[in-house]
Amino acid sequence: MAASICNRLLDFAFAFIWLKALGPTDVGRYTWAVLVVGYSEILISFGLGTLITREVARDPSASGRYLGTALFMRGAIWLLMIMATVFIGGPLAAPLDLTPEMVIALLALTVGIGISSASGLVSALFNAHELMEYPALVSIFTTLAKVTLGVAVLAAGFGFVGLALVSIGVNLMTATALVGLLIVVIGRPRLEFDRRFAALLFSQSYPLMLNSLLATIFFRIDGLMLRSMSGDAPLGWYSTAYKFIDGLNVISSSVTLALFPVLSRATARAGAGSKAATVSEEPRGFLQVTRLGLKALITMAMPLSVGLTFLADPLIRAFAGDDYLPHSAIALQIIVWCLPLSFVNGLLQYALIAANQQRFITISFIVAVVFNVISNILLIPRFSYAGAGISTIASELVLLGPFLIAAYRHVGQLHLLALSWRPALAAAGMAPVVWVSAQVSPLLSIALGGVAYGGILAAIGGLGPDERRMIQSVLPLRRDV
Repeated sequence: MAASICNRLLDFAFAFIWLKALGPTDVGRYTWAVLVVGYSEILISFGLGTLITREVARDPSASGRYLGTALFMRGAIWLLMIMATVFIGGPLAAPLDLTPEMVIALLALTVGIGISSASGLVSALFNAHELMEYPALVSIFTTLAKVTLGVAVLAAGFGFVGLALVSIGVNLMTATALVGLLIVVIGRPRLEFDRRFAALLFSQSYPLMLNSLLATIFFRIDGLMLRSMSGDAPLGWYSTAYKFIDGLNVISSSVTLALFPVLSRATARAGAGSKAATVSEEPRGFLQVTRLGLKALITMAMPLSVGLTFLADPLIRAFAGDDYLPHSAIALQIIVWCLPLSFVNGLLQYALIAANQQRFITISFIVAVVFNVISNILLIPRFSYAGAGISTIASELVLLGPFLIAAYRHVGQLHLLALSWRPALAAAGMAPVVWVSAQVSPLLSIALGGVAYGGILAAIGGLGPDERRMIQSVLPLRRDV
């Protein structure tokens, strides 16, 4: 998580440069290309990374079989996506109102994403062995390379086309480093490919791919619809605000990916009828780990939402410049309230995957996506980017409903309200402190807000005895003092 946060900080520093260099219109055009490639990435990945993490965590000896077959499958889909990109940039360029720069960027990003998908499979093996720190550290190196090369191409005047081309070189460096570390740390896997096993992987990973595709539509369809209904500049304003959400989602993804192998093993024990699978008998059972993860994520999401609501204006001004005000600040004040819901939904999704309930997740996402599309159609023409933000929050609520129903059946009694009320109350008490101190200094507001939130949370019992014992167990404190 520390490495991921470092990467986000580097990305923010880089965005400080390229947002001002490009301006809202070009940012909107580049965002459109990134959004489209995001769908190609889901199809190329095909849910295989999550599947490999789950299965290799249960049986490490199967690494070579899974890796070899998955590489072949992703390579084949990648070639199809390149052909589809050529079609979009050719016959469909005029109907979609694409500039030549957008077409070149789209093709370059598609090439780069294929290389990245191969790296993702290697990262999945590290995750399965609970060695997440290795891909994370490699990502710091490649992020530094991306920033360095990106600044160079912007200074040379290549615009967002240069940024897209940089992604190819950066992804090649990432793949090389990860493969080298895999050989040294885990060992050289003996790659295997079997047609029957590929068919089995296809059937198992297809629901995961469909879920990821639906999740991407769920989170990103508003950007494509916003451009078609309001233009490039509103998408630039909205995507600038969304960068804060993307940056903060590293917290949720890091916690979730760290817990996923643990949850997978817990459900495997339950399937084997092991006594250790019972929550009351297993200190780190499936239900308890899920509850602890939810409590940690909610505790972090609440103060972030309150703080960004009051600090949106100075943050956007410092981050992107006055050209993005007031629109990006307004968008941020709205969409930041999807964070608590998004954090909860993210962990519940992976808990259900660990419980082999990915088909139910598909149904849940279909319901949420239909609601999201309809609400965007109704809200964007009238409220532009604000309507897209409101639709995002409402859609997260719609998704939470079926997730909670499934979690009740396959995970246990989560008691979500009991986990949430203390962080919510502490965040509410923090709000006036942030608002008053923000009039003096945003930095002072962040410091005082953090102190207020932590103090109130401690006073109302935000840390239970289990959490205190766990913190004490990992802190470097002498037990004989």
